[in-house]
Amino acid sequence: MKKVLFTIGVCGMLFFVSCKKERTCTCVTTDTSNNTTVGTTKATFKSSKKDGESTCSGSEGSAGTYRTTCTLD
Repeated sequence: MKKVLFTIGVCGMLFFVSCKKERTCTCVTTDTSNNTTVGTTKATFKSSKKDGESTCSGSEGSAGTYRTTCTLD
């Protein structure tokens, strides 16, 4: 009986760890010529942590003197 309860408990913990949660990606755009912040945007979506990190980092980039860096909160 103890083995059955232990197995159910472990499976339940794995379910909650791998579930999709609401994540927020915060992106900050800066002008590298004078090091000032031009703007900040936030996007909220449901995903696993791994998928959220790749989605958020996919929004990073640069154009001219502007650079956008993103972090997953």
